[in-house]
Amino acid sequence: MLIPHLGFYRDDWYILWTAQAQGTEGILNLFKGDRPFLGFLYAFDYALLGKSTINWHIYALVIKCAGGLAFLWLLRMIWPERRVETTFAALLFMIYPGFYQQANAATFKNLLLSQTAVILSLALTILSIKTSSRSTRVLAIIPAAAFTLFYLAIYESMIGLEAVRIILLAYVLKRQKPDLSNRSLTISTLIWSIPYLVVTLVFMYWRIFVFTSVRRSVSLDILLGEYALAPGHSLIVLLSEYLKDLIETTLFAWSVPFYTLAQTVGRYRDFATAIVLAILAAGLAGGYLFLTNKQPWQSEHNSVADLETRDFIILGLLIVMITTVPIIAAGRNVVFGLQWDRYTAQSTTGVAIFMAGIAFYAIRSQVRTLFLLSLIAVGVATQFMSAVYYRDFWSVQRNLWWQITWRVPEFAPGTTLIGIAPRGYRFAEEYEVWGPLNMIYNPGQELKISGQILYDGLEVDMAAGKQEERNNRNILITRDYGKAVIASVPTTHSCVHVIDGRMLELPALEDQAVAAAAPYSRVDLVLTDSAPSPPPVDVFGSEPNQEWCYYYEKMDLARQKQDWIEVIRLSEQAKTLDFEPEDFSEWMPLYTAYVNSGLTDDAKQLVKRIKSDQSLHSSLCLQMETSQWPEEYDSTTLIKLLCGKGT
Repeated sequence: MLIPHLGFYRDDWYILWTAQAQGTEGILNLFKGDRPFLGFLYAFDYALLGKSTINWHIYALVIKCAGGLAFLWLLRMIWPERRVETTFAALLFMIYPGFYQQANAATFKNLLLSQTAVILSLALTILSIKTSSRSTRVLAIIPAAAFTLFYLAIYESMIGLEAVRIILLAYVLKRQKPDLSNRSLTISTLIWSIPYLVVTLVFMYWRIFVFTSVRRSVSLDILLGEYALAPGHSLIVLLSEYLKDLIETTLFAWSVPFYTLAQTVGRYRDFATAIVLAILAAGLAGGYLFLTNKQPWQSEHNSVADLETRDFIILGLLIVMITTVPIIAAGRNVVFGLQWDRYTAQSTTGVAIFMAGIAFYAIRSQVRTLFLLSLIAVGVATQFMSAVYYRDFWSVQRNLWWQITWRVPEFAPGTTLIGIAPRGYRFAEEYEVWGPLNMIYNPGQELKISGQILYDGLEVDMAAGKQEERNNRNILITRDYGKAVIASVPTTHSCVHVIDGRMLELPALEDQAVAAAAPYSRVDLVLTDSAPSPPPVDVFGSEPNQEWCYYYEKMDLARQKQDWIEVIRLSEQAKTLDFEPEDFSEWMPLYTAYVNSGLTDDAKQLVKRIKSDQSLHSSLCLQMETSQWPEEYDSTTLIKLLCGKGT
């Protein structure tokens, strides 16, 4: 439902920029320092999917659905008589709310692909010992081993699932031959595990002794060195984080993400839709329970069923415990925030089995139905609200870049753009600025304009004119903070404000860190006489409707040119279309044009509107009185009319 409204996010941008600027060789270089196989995978995906957002999202959804079907197949082979229990476990896997990055498709399709590959590998492994056909056995073992290498090459932190494979093999073998002694069971399990152990050991040897990683989280030498500095403290931290992550992954995942995302949904309509979809999903699940005669009052109470559903709990919990170890050992931990929830992904299968076991073994009343349907409802609502957030985030990004191109025909070479999205949608990494920026202004070329995000101490670096170089995945980024322009969106109701440090007019709600850096923003780096550079439609979509922000950006550009007639003409055109700002600081280009055109009466009328926002009025006057105005502007009159005093 929301796929057509989703886009690119976070890490997508350095990959997209590299693909269009450096091609396949560039993509391969991005990952050669940590996960080389990802380079080949992204090169293939980019050749297949291109820059179309909808292609990437459909691709990720297909992978997720394939993983769900593979998981159901795996469970049905292990517990063929427990069709309802396995169906609900598969449903819980699909909508597990502890991992809600499905909407961040281009980045996290790798994680989904690794997850699907390992489930297929496990399913083929179980098929190989359940089939009586030798040819089928061989045809199952070979791709199962191949999928093992495939998923480890993508995401080595899932290696804990190799221990899970051994446990599942032992469990299925014991069920096939209950009289098998422990010694015989151990030997049989190890024999069946040989193909996968060989693949895993070869991969581990390559990863530890052959390949040299430059990233901390995937470099064993770096990790061991850090732990050796304070082994006692490190052990306590690891154990604490491990226990915390177990609780978060299995239990808190069903409440915390739902609550957190509910705070981000800005429109009641979206929240209401999430609830309706949750109720619908729960209703369908309830109907399935009814049709299969698995109503709580008809639940069977025989020892075989009890033992099997109890095994769900034990095996599910073991899977979570085992798969969490590599994540903690790598210095990562579960955080229910966008992107950081990914450290639950390797344990999703275990959580699904565990929760299904709790429902069908530990709960013996009508509470079972309520429990199951509540889990389904929470999972569906959480996933939908996550997609709503990403839909809105994409809208914010698209509008930001389109508005920048309306305002800035071209940046001077060597400019560093400080891109600041509104609170709730702030950029996390610098490539979220320089990636799209260079795709727009220098398509198919090396980096000519740098980018940065808001960070503590930015104003110090800008004041000092600091210059720096940074290597980001083999992309050399050079920045000159003495040649920086700030483009800020103060609130979700504001347009992009390209700040001129000589004449500040920040809204009262602007971030204080932005206000501190604003005096050093150089609008002269905006080249006003160049041809416009619209964003590529295949990435950013079609141009948004030309409403108030379009006219504001064009008025601000005309003000920079001191084309007062054009500013006034644009304002009149906006007025005839009933467009006006929600952020009254955006009246300032027109106010400046009125004053410098000698239209004092019009300027006074506009001042009345600005003064209706008392906080803004006070803030503007304070800024204007302390700004270093260019000589060509009539700053004396500007300040006198707005603030009732001279310079």
